[in-house]
Amino acid sequence: MLPVRAQAPGLFAAHLSPPATPPRGRPFASRQRPVRIDFERLRDALPAQAGGRGLTNRINLNLFPDADFTAVRESVETTDTGYVWTGRLENVPEGSATLAVSGSAAQGWVMSGNVDTPTATFAIRFASGDAHSIEQVDLNSMSPEGEPQ
Repeated sequence: MLPVRAQAPGLFAAHLSPPATPPRGRPFASRQRPVRIDFERLRDALPAQAGGRGLTNRINLNLFPDADFTAVRESVETTDTGYVWTGRLENVPEGSATLAVSGSAAQGWVMSGNVDTPTATFAIRFASGDAHSIEQVDLNSMSPEGEPQ
C-alpha cells in the first residue's frame, strides 16, 4: 500500500460519469476513477511566464485515497497549445510527475500525464467533455519488451 499524507486540496475531484474503458493496446488498468480536473488550481503552480499565477510550486495529486502525493515543480515547457509541467514527488525517492495540458479557457482544457513511484505507475487521460480518467497501470500485465522486428 502507498503512503497516505495530509495534503492541500487536490487537483482532482470525483466525476459522476462512469469510468472510461481504457483504449485497446494500452496496458491493463488495475483500477480507475473518473475525475474532473481543477485547472485553476494547476494555474496556481504555473509560473507567470507560462500563463500561471506562480503562487506555489506544489500540486496535490490526489489520485486515489491510498495514492495521494505532493508534486514539486522542476520545470514547465510551453508548447503551441499549452504546456508540460514536470516535477518530483515529495518524500518519494525516484517519484515523478509529468502533466501535459493543452487547450484554452474558451474551448476547454485537456490533460494527459503520468505519475511514477518505485512501486506504481498512474496514467491520467482525457475521457470526454470535462471528464478525465485516472488509471493505476498493472505493470505485470505488460509483456516484456522483445527484440525489434
